[in-house]
Amino acid sequence: MCWGQGVFDCRNKTITVNGTRAFSWAFAAASECSLMMFNTSTFSGSATGKR
Repeated sequence: MCWGQGVFDCRNKTITVNGTRAFSWAFAAASECSLMMFNTSTFSGSATGKR
C-alpha cells in the first residue's frame, strides 16, 4: 500500500509470489495522490483473488 503522495518504484524487477496467496482485497494499492510503478517488471508464482 502506498499513500499520502508516496512513490513506490519497482521498475525492472522480478517479483516472486511464494506459495499460493489468496488476496481478498489487493496485491498492491495506491491512494491519496500516490504512485506505484511496475514498468517492465515480471511477476512469477501464483495467486488467487479478484482482478
